[in-house]
Amino acid sequence: MARANPDRGKPNKGPKMALIYSQSLFVVVGLFFGLALLKFGNPVIFEGKLPPPSNLSELVHFNWPIQWGWVIAAIIGVLLLPLCRLPARFPKWLLIAPSVWLLWQWVAAADSILPDLSRLTVFHLTVVAACFYFGLLATRGIPSSMPIWLGIGIGLCLVISIGFQQQFGGLEETRIFYEKLARGEQTPELQAAFDRPGVREIWQSPLFQFKVNSRRIYSTLFYPNTLAGVLLLLTPGLVAAVWLAFGGASRITRSMLAGLILMGAGFCLIWSGSKAGWLIAVVQGGLLFLRSSIPTKWRRMIVITIAIVGVAGLVIRNLDYFQRGAKSVGARTDYWVSAGQAFVDNPVTGTGPGTFGEAYRVRKSADSEMAQLAHNDFIQQASDSGGVGFLSFLVFVGGGFWWLSRNLSFSSSAFAFVIWIGLAGWILQCLVEFGLYIPAIAWPAFFLFGSLCREAANHVDTSAASR
Repeated sequence: MARANPDRGKPNKGPKMALIYSQSLFVVVGLFFGLALLKFGNPVIFEGKLPPPSNLSELVHFNWPIQWGWVIAAIIGVLLLPLCRLPARFPKWLLIAPSVWLLWQWVAAADSILPDLSRLTVFHLTVVAACFYFGLLATRGIPSSMPIWLGIGIGLCLVISIGFQQQFGGLEETRIFYEKLARGEQTPELQAAFDRPGVREIWQSPLFQFKVNSRRIYSTLFYPNTLAGVLLLLTPGLVAAVWLAFGGASRITRSMLAGLILMGAGFCLIWSGSKAGWLIAVVQGGLLFLRSSIPTKWRRMIVITIAIVGVAGLVIRNLDYFQRGAKSVGARTDYWVSAGQAFVDNPVTGTGPGTFGEAYRVRKSADSEMAQLAHNDFIQQASDSGGVGFLSFLVFVGGGFWWLSRNLSFSSSAFAFVIWIGLAGWILQCLVEFGLYIPAIAWPAFFLFGSLCREAANHVDTSAASR
């Protein structure tokens, strides 16, 4: 006589436990990205300039070594592996391009003019590529990865609050604090920390003095334009995530919560003084209204008004800057010309990942300001890793974003469209800044890029199945 199966009739707990595991893990991923906003906001090429935190106070107030971030990322990556699945109709070229790009970074690092710096940079770029792949393979699209916005939201709200604190007295307090340190008027403990190897040199460097003495806020990030990059990338998605998360609340409550985040980010963007960031925000606003349900004739008028008011506001607010000749525009042109010369001299492997500064040092004119990064991620790929590095990165990021924009169903997923707007802002800033080398920007950007690609692949798969 057959024995009865004691499990027969009981609900299958496997799918439920898998869902709990994935959602909990995405919360951890989001907290990691939120932590990156607070502790990993410096360019990777400056790693090692300051000693790691040596006590609880330094742990809270100072940036952390990027190696700590790599360890956390590796642990999270191992935990994400069981979730990885290849989408059915994802284009092979976009799956291969990141691997070709990353592999060539290692090849270029082996022929670098500064091998130690290139190895450091390539480890960071490896995490960047991993973020893209995990966003693509471990998520099932935008809805499944919604929990990451909890951690991102916590981190971004702290960034905004610190920006407000800097605007309303914090920068002045910081300046006075470091002046007292330089004069030896602080406590023995603080003076001992200030006199640690490398610390005094960093805090007395022209860049740090510019940050402290400037009226432009930067919050927890490297400098004001980096803060602008974070706001452009993450604010649209966070506002939409808050709106969706509080779906059971009244419309007034949802509007207030989303509006507070949007206003806070907007004020911080203005106070950062980022001219390019302001223009990119105008473009993002125009894209948002172009896809809205407002009648077409009104949409066009609104977009034109946004463009006119945005450009006029930029000119009025920065009139003195333009009257002085917009020096940063000329400086960037000089960086890009130098990067092009470095590529011509080293067309195969470039000068090595992260070494633009050394290449620029020997090519810049005597009156040009020194720079360690090319302020254009695409051009720096040509300078740092030659033609293969440049083309594979262009196919990966540029081609991938083009494919994403053509295949993502904006009409069926407003949330995906808003995240796409943030990524569009990130892509545009890559043309004038160096977000690729900032972990706080690059890690979440490439993860979101991958998850949006998965969402687009799902749409392609559904469309193919319906035919």
